[in-house]
Amino acid sequence: MISKIIITGIALLGILISLLGCGMQTSPPSPCLEQDGNYVCGNYTFPIDSAVDGKDGLPGADGTPGVDGDDAVLAIIDPCGESNYADEVLLVLADQSVIAWYLGVGLYVIEDGKSYRTTDGQSCHFDVTDGIFSDESGQIVVLGDL
Repeated sequence: MISKIIITGIALLGILISLLGCGMQTSPPSPCLEQDGNYVCGNYTFPIDSAVDGKDGLPGADGTPGVDGDDAVLAIIDPCGESNYADEVLLVLADQSVIAWYLGVGLYVIEDGKSYRTTDGQSCHFDVTDGIFSDESGQIVVLGDL
């Protein structure tokens, strides 16, 4: 007797849930027809969702170009020229600061007036003093001329 009551309760609950769900459908069950802005499915009518994304408009005009940044790379200097190894280089920025790329170290800011040596197998000695790069091979670059 108790099992019949439980089974009957579960069945009624299922019917109630399905009846409540009928009014909350957002897409039409199949087979349905479109008619007068609605989906007609048997005895039920559902409004077609009118929140459809429209077409994009024409692109607007380009904005004014920005000012060049102070970190723009003006030149790449290769101390003592090409190497048979991973060749280390210097990057000269717009503000005339110099960044070195050292193998195994990464990027390093070169300080004015100090001497440096590459670690790419050439062991090339170079320095940047008062905006002038020079290395032991005789290469000279005036950074202000770049």
